[in-house]
Amino acid sequence: MNVQAVKMYYLLVKVVNSYVSHFLFKACLFAWGLPVIIVSVSAFVDLDSYVDFEKYCFLTLQRMYYSVAIPVALSLLFNTTVFILVLHSLRQVGKNRTQSTIKGKETRLSGIQMMRIGVSITAVFGLTWLIGFFSIGDASEVMLWIFCILNSFQGLLIFVFMRWK
Repeated sequence: MNVQAVKMYYLLVKVVNSYVSHFLFKACLFAWGLPVIIVSVSAFVDLDSYVDFEKYCFLTLQRMYYSVAIPVALSLLFNTTVFILVLHSLRQVGKNRTQSTIKGKETRLSGIQMMRIGVSITAVFGLTWLIGFFSIGDASEVMLWIFCILNSFQGLLIFVFMRWK
């Protein structure tokens, strides 16, 4: 999701001089290398931090914070920041387009297109994970249901919104 956020940032915010040499290689190295490092460190540092590690592969709560919650929180913070930058850039494009056209049907279509792009960016950036990340307390069961439903349709939403231009 972070790689997609960076790619979207280069395409929509930093349009001029947005070429990055060997972007695919760097993206693959980051997207596959960083999780391997986190899982390896988590698995090999202390085997006693697993709950009954002979039968189950489930982390204790403290290890869960270090190996899951902190990386997910950093990823979500980064993606939320890029999401705000991209929406601001799209708003500027929409504002310039609206000012240069006659008020009417084309202006309305532009607003609908901007909403569709905003929702699709939310799905692409994985910002639905914010719901799961903050599902704490009395409403946690409802929030987890919403989280599961939205994440299960994430691929479909990306397909639908990116297919209909």
